[in-house]
Amino acid sequence: MSKRINNPERKFSGKRNENVKHAKAAASHRSAHASASKRTVATKAHVRASGIKKSISIKKRAGRTINNREGVAKKIQAGKRLKAKETKSQMRKIEEAMAEKTAIERTKGIIDSIMQNESIISYLNKNVSKRASEVLGLLETPKTDEQIAEMLDMKINGVRRILNIMQGYGITNYNISKNVDGWLSFSWYINNNKVDQFFDYVKSVSSTESTIKDDCNDYFICDRCYKDSKMIFTFDAAYEANFKCSCNKLMVRKSKDDIAEILKSA
Repeated sequence: MSKRINNPERKFSGKRNENVKHAKAAASHRSAHASASKRTVATKAHVRASGIKKSISIKKRAGRTINNREGVAKKIQAGKRLKAKETKSQMRKIEEAMAEKTAIERTKGIIDSIMQNESIISYLNKNVSKRASEVLGLLETPKTDEQIAEMLDMKINGVRRILNIMQGYGITNYNISKNVDGWLSFSWYINNNKVDQFFDYVKSVSSTESTIKDDCNDYFICDRCYKDSKMIFTFDAAYEANFKCSCNKLMVRKSKDDIAEILKSA
C-alpha cells in the first residue's frame, strides 16, 4: 500500500501562482479602468472643445451677419445719395432746357414781330443792308458769323458789317469764347431787351416831322456811330442813357436846325 507524501514546496508554488494570477487580473482591471477614465476625460474634453468651436463659429457667423447687414445698409444709403444726386442733376438739366426753350420762343416771337413790321424792315434795308432781315431771321439761337455766312452764302465780311451795325442799334450782341485751336469765336444773338427801344427809335425817325418836336430844342447824336446807326436822341432819351452811346462815347448836342439839316441830307 502506497503512501501519499505531502510536498510543502509544491503547495507554496501553487498558491504563488494563484496570487500572481490575481495580481495580473487586478492590474488588468486597473489598466482597463484607467483607459476607460482616459477615454471619458478625452470625450469630455472633445465635447468641451466642440462646444467652444461651435460657440466661436456661431459668434463668427453672427459677426458676419452683422457686417453683411451694415454693408447692405451702407450700400442702400449710398444708392439713395447717388439717386438723389442724379435726380437733382436731372432736374437742373430739365430747368435749363425749359429756360432755353422759353428764351428761344421769346426770341422767335421778337423775330416774327420784326419781320411783320414794314417800317422796321424798310429801315433795316435802307440803313443796314437788304439782307439784314435774313441775318436776324437766323438768330433764334446764337450763331457765329462764320455759320451765318455759310447758311446765307454770303461773304463773312458782309455778315460782320451787318451784325456790327445792328449792334450799334443795340439789337444784336455777342459772346466771346475760344475754340480748341485757341482762336476767338464770336457767337451772335438778338438782344431781346433792346428791341423795343429800337422799335421806338425807328418810329420816331420815320419822318422829319416826328423826329423834330416843337417842345424839344436839344438833340443828341454819336459822332462815331451816327453814320451807320442814324440814331438821333431827344434830350429825354439822351438823359435816360446818361448822354452816352452804346459804344460808351459821349453824345454830341445838336440844335433843332442842325437836326433838320442832317435829316434833309440823309
